[in-house]
Amino acid sequence: MPIKFTNNATTTLASSITASATSIPLAVGTGALFPAVTTASGNYFYATLVNSSNNIEIVKVTNRATDTLTVVRGQDGTTANAYIGGDKFELRPTAGALEDLGSGMNIVDLPAGTTLGGSAITTPTATQTLTNKTLTSPTINGGTISSPNLSGDTGPRQRHRLAPTTRRLPALRLRLVRLPL
Repeated sequence: MPIKFTNNATTTLASSITASATSIPLAVGTGALFPAVTTASGNYFYATLVNSSNNIEIVKVTNRATDTLTVVRGQDGTTANAYIGGDKFELRPTAGALEDLGSGMNIVDLPAGTTLGGSAITTPTATQTLTNKTLTSPTINGGTISSPNLSGDTGPRQRHRLAPTTRRLPALRLRLVRLPL
């Protein structure tokens, strides 16, 4: 159930609503200023109703269909009130929104193949192959390094220390040959 935000979304009510109404009609063509949320997705955002006396009510918006919103009234310690057409409806930062972010309610499971900024997000498997990567302070827990290739250093000379191997090197055999004088 990730919380959604958008910048500077503000409009007015298209018509009056009662204190028990759960459907809020926005001014024609202004619904698109607010985040796209649906009941099925579990996405939501908080918004603030403001009347001409500057009384406020915070609502939790659970669905947006064009210019009509489905809401849960009286959030963040506010009380549901009646409002008239022309009263303000704004997406503002609220304590409830910030608390939801802090509690991790914005964590989403991403399906395999999801990309972020053009890079694929992958789920680690038991074995990974790293090619042309720089490791900073790597830690190896168990396992072994096999066939390390340390060629291709382009930076300053570095010393590489390899862990001892259990493989035996073949014995060297020298053959001396005598040349005639």
